Amino acid sequence: MEWKKLKQPNVGLLFNKSIYLESKIRNTASLSQNILELNINKKEPQFTPFYEVLYNQSPIEIQAVLPDSLPVSFKLFTTYPGLLVGSGYNHDTGNTVGDFKIGFFFDHTTGQAIIPGSSVKGVLHSFFNDENSFRFILEELHEAENDKGWHQLAQSLSEDDIKTLKDQLFGKMGKAGNVVFYDSVINPVASTAAKLYLSDFITPHQKDLLKNPKPLMFLKVAPNVAFDFRFSFMNSEPQPKISKEQIETIFKQIVLSKGLGAKTNVGYGQFATKAFVAIDESKSQKEEEGTSILEDIIPPNEEQIHLIQTGASFKGKIISEKKDNRIIEIELAGKKFFLKKKVKSFKGSKEPVLDADVQVTFLANYTNGTIPSCTPTVL
Repeated sequence: MEWKKLKQPNVGLLFNKSIYLESKIRNTASLSQNILELNINKKEPQFTPFYEVLYNQSPIEIQAVLPDSLPVSFKLFTTYPGLLVGSGYNHDTGNTVGDFKIGFFFDHTTGQAIIPGSSVKGVLHSFFNDENSFRFILEELHEAENDKGWHQLAQSLSEDDIKTLKDQLFGKMGKAGNVVFYDSVINPVASTAAKLYLSDFITPHQKDLLKNPKPLMFLKVAPNVAFDFRFSFMNSEPQPKISKEQIETIFKQIVLSKGLGAKTNVGYGQFATKAFVAIDESKSQKEEEGTSILEDIIPPNEEQIHLIQTGASFKGKIISEKKDNRIIEIELAGKKFFLKKKVKSFKGSKEPVLDADVQVTFLANYTNGTIPSCTPTVL
C-alpha cells in the first residue's frame, strides 16, 4: 500500500498492524521457535519508508475526532519532550532494527492519538480521593489566579464535603457519577507543531553497569500539539458549594499540575495553556544571513498560523530603517507582525525606503513557533 499517497492515513492501523503485512517487511520475516524475527539491513531498515508517514503527518492534514456540537471544557498544549500514551501495549517483533519497541495508543476509528477518557478520569479522581491533594490544587489556583476565593473555598470545605463531591462527580459502587469524561483529542486548528509525532529513545541500564545499554525507540506526540478536554455534567451544579465552572477550572489545574500519560516523572505528558514559542539563540547569525526574524514574540493566534504557508503573500510597509536592515510591518488576521530583512534581500526595481509598500511572500510554512524565511518585493 502506498501510505504516502493517502490523504489522511490511519496511522494507528499502520503502527500496530498493517506495517507487518507489507510485502517488503513480510519477505524479510522468519519464524524461529515461535518468535518472529526480521532480517533487516541495519543501514537501511525496511521500516523507515512506512514510518515516514508518521513523521510527516502535520496537524493541518487531519480532522477533529469529536463533533463541534460537543463543547470544549478547556484546551491545553503538550510541552517538551512530548506526550506518551499507551506505553503498556505490546509493540515489538523480536530481533528487529528500526521498529518501535514501546506501544502507543491510537483512536481505533481515526487512527489519531487520543488520551482515553478513563485515563483522564483516573488522574482527576486521584486528587479528589486525597484531601490534602485537593486542597493543594485549590491553593495553586489561589496563587496562579491571585483569587482569594479559591483560598476561602479550601478553608470552607470540610473533609466530608470533599468526599461527597468526589462521589457525586466520579460515582461510587452502584451509582454513576454526574460527569461524563470524554476522550481528549487533538485540536488540529490550534496546534502549532509542524508534525504530530516524533520518535524518542529510552536507554534502560542492565545489571552489568559496564555494558552499553540498548536504546529502545518509542513514538510520542510532539510538543505544541493542542488537545481538547471535554466533560459533560448531568447536573448544572454538581455540589452546592462548587459550581460547574469551578469544577472545570479544578480539572484543568490538576492536569497542569500532574500531567497525563506515561513517564510524567521525567517530564513527558506535561501541558501548558499556551503553545511554547522558542526564542532563537542564533538570532544575530540569522540577521547576517538575511533571514526574516519576528520582532514581536507573542504567539500567533489560530487563524494566523494557517495563513503563514508556503507561497502565501501579504502586503506590508517598511516602518523603520536600522543600519542596513529594514523593519517591515504586515497584518495577518487583524494582528500586526514585524519582520527584519537585509536591504540586499529585497526584490523589485524600487529602493526599500521608509514608508515603501512591499509584498511579503513566505517561502515555507509556520513551524514550531518559527516564522519562516520570506521574500519582500518593493511595490
